[in-house]
Amino acid sequence: MQRIIREVTSLAVLDGVMEELFAANTLEEARAIIRDGMERFVQ
Repeated sequence: MQRIIREVTSLAVLDGVMEELFAANTLEEARAIIRDGMERFVQ
């Protein structure tokens, strides 16, 4: 997962993911937020 995040260069995507991560209550929720953010980056 760290490898994927390092490849993201869009500050808008990273900013959105970071905002959502602060609200995550569980590790699974955090992983889902990161996964969704990466999907937005790819599209």
